[in-house]
Amino acid sequence: MPSRRIVLAAALLVAIAGFAVAADEGPAGLDQAWKKAMLAQDVNAIANLYAADAIMFSPDQMMLKGREAIRKDYEELLKTGRVLSADLTDTHYETHGDVGLAYGHFMIKMAPKAGGDPITMEGRFSSVAKKVGGKWQYAVDHASVPLPPPPPAK
Repeated sequence: MPSRRIVLAAALLVAIAGFAVAADEGPAGLDQAWKKAMLAQDVNAIANLYAADAIMFSPDQMMLKGREAIRKDYEELLKTGRVLSADLTDTHYETHGDVGLAYGHFMIKMAPKAGGDPITMEGRFSSVAKKVGGKWQYAVDHASVPLPPPPPAK
């Protein structure tokens, strides 16, 4: 029969391993950090979620290259309104080693700083994340909004 000390050590190792897996949430955890930073209106926290060489395709830009360009784009967005909600739905995540994939739908609701009714932006997203120095960061982030339906035929 194993000694009590060996059983306790084994239980401790299992608990530590379980914590390490829970703490490493991959792309899903990265998306939750993005939501938290958006709600806090923290442009620097948002930018730090992106790798230094990240690429972003935002709904209002063809392509942004690098963390600083991405930070400026979010800064422009957050200058105009206060984020009321930032939700990701119908999300799907895959992790393959140090690379993760995500896609789903987003909805951001903002109150214009100039006053007026809240504005809602809905669309779809896909992203590729990579682990850099033990930390998950966006490598490619693509958000788009669907085109409005065509006018009815006459």
